Amino acid sequence: MLDSILTSGDRAMFNPTFGKATVIVPAAGVVLTGTGIPTVKNKKICIVGDEKKVIVPRCSYTSPPNITPGIGTLFIESLAANQKARKVKSKRTAVLLKGTTFIAKFQVTTPAQTRNRSQDSQCYRRNISTNWW
Repeated sequence: MLDSILTSGDRAMFNPTFGKATVIVPAAGVVLTGTGIPTVKNKKICIVGDEKKVIVPRCSYTSPPNITPGIGTLFIESLAANQKARKVKSKRTAVLLKGTTFIAKFQVTTPAQTRNRSQDSQCYRRNISTNWW
């Protein structure tokens, strides 16, 4: 079965688990904005690079044994090979496809804490995130 071309308005869905941390991710996903020239149903198609604009700042997270939540930024780090069209291009750039899963990254900006001390020293976390819809 062929994968669908992603267009403006499609949403990136994130898995909330990043190692031992649980990130509060947008339940409705994060809207993509396509920059390709062609349109599908009057929506611009998404091309490689458009996924880099999917950034969710100020996400709250918890990480046991810390009781005070921390804050970080959630974004797409990389796409799976089957999420980039091999032959279809716009502006000489591969078109994005629904594919399987992408790699998300969560960068801690304010560590989660226990009492008055910072206990969460890991600044970067990765996970395999869910998909597009």
